[in-house]
Amino acid sequence: MPGALGMKISNEINRFLRAFGVQLVRTKTLDQLLPRASEDMNVATDVMGGVADYFDTTVPPGWEDPLAVLRTKWGEIPAGDRRQSSGQLLRLSDRDLLTEWERARDVDTQDLGFDVHGWYHELYRPVMPGKRVLDVGCGMALSTLTFAEMGARLTFIDIIPENIELVRRLCKIKQIDADFLTIDSLKDFDQLPEFDVVAAIGSLINAPLAITRLEVDRLKMHLRPGGRWLHLAYPKSRWEQEGRIEFAKWGEHTDGPGTPWMEYHDRSKMTWLFEPSVIRILFECEWHDRAFNWFDIELVNN
Repeated sequence: MPGALGMKISNEINRFLRAFGVQLVRTKTLDQLLPRASEDMNVATDVMGGVADYFDTTVPPGWEDPLAVLRTKWGEIPAGDRRQSSGQLLRLSDRDLLTEWERARDVDTQDLGFDVHGWYHELYRPVMPGKRVLDVGCGMALSTLTFAEMGARLTFIDIIPENIELVRRLCKIKQIDADFLTIDSLKDFDQLPEFDVVAAIGSLINAPLAITRLEVDRLKMHLRPGGRWLHLAYPKSRWEQEGRIEFAKWGEHTDGPGTPWMEYHDRSKMTWLFEPSVIRILFECEWHDRAFNWFDIELVNN
């Protein structure tokens, strides 16, 4: 990691962790902890307001019932180096289900997988104890069950009942006390309590922006002022490198057949998604050959 950039990132990471009330404690050096594409990292303390770039904020035809559209795909969930049906996973014995979850988690976090998801697990390890965390679109909960094991209190929500049942079973097997909510309509978000952290780990990029904004509008009301929104997305640079494919087709390129939509997220889009709320982007990066980007966002006020 370049010296000046490394020092800037180190200082800012420690600053945003202090905003959580913790000091970064680790066994790895910072350049081992962070993804190898560290030169692509940016830290930002400016309060975000105003949209810099033009992008389409209309609802495309066929998305009048967005949750119905999304349900056609997302019973198939990421499981490390493969995708699996949550319904099929539920047919496994408890022992085999736990083995499969641990295999998928290890693929994502160990050895070469550390540069995929493992780095942010370690980065947020000192943050999680005692925090109330909402997992939006839990899928197999590879990251957020790990957060629960670090001491966070998790609430899992998903539009697919089988995904919720899968994570409920995993929590029972792992003896994790958590809460669960199946989302039948956007009104169901109103049942949620207040959270310290919202984790949207690849779950709010697979619909048109106008739909995602409706979800963010509902969800941010349950994030306390000063709370944090952790957002894993695909960056604009990836979309450009892969040919600027229209979003209605890009999903099949990124996440396989039947994916109805995929959209990159950048600073301008994140700002628009939260407006008129004020946010501060504390940390962002692109990594893994620009396959992913990450936003750590503080909600300044609603």
